[in-house]
Amino acid sequence: MFKARMTHTEKSCLRLARVQNTCFGRGRNTVRLILAAIPFIVGCVIGLDTTVGILFIVSACFFYYKSSFMCDSVARNAFVQTPKQFLDVEYKLDVEFLRICSGGIEKRIGYRSLYALVSDKKYAYLFINKQQAYMIDFQTCSGGMEAFCNFLSSKTGLEWKVINIVERPSFID
Repeated sequence: MFKARMTHTEKSCLRLARVQNTCFGRGRNTVRLILAAIPFIVGCVIGLDTTVGILFIVSACFFYYKSSFMCDSVARNAFVQTPKQFLDVEYKLDVEFLRICSGGIEKRIGYRSLYALVSDKKYAYLFINKQQAYMIDFQTCSGGMEAFCNFLSSKTGLEWKVINIVERPSFID
């Protein structure tokens, strides 16, 4: 049996949202690109020698950049709206179930119902679908990170996807 925990902060919620967007946000990112391309193309057609053309191009660039932070605002709202007693989460992994205890409520999840296993250098993300995941701090895993990951892979039949999350500064907020 393995045990782990996670204490959520605004920063961890932002990280989880970015991981979700990196892994499963391809369609959303494609729509963003298309919506930004329309005013960009219009601006190019109107011409770079006109104020209107330049305004279309600048608005396209601003929209594309600013919309890349949509997942951040959703994560911040989720963090603010989450009651404080649910920010500390304990995980117990036994032979049959992943048990999640938060705010005095325990939930059992069968391993085969997990959708994806994702990790970065610090955390494991156990996705139950494309929009929802449990986040586990690797430093809190009893038995070690490697044994923990191998156990979950064997129980779920899923391979771990390892990603690199780059912290990026926001110049426009």
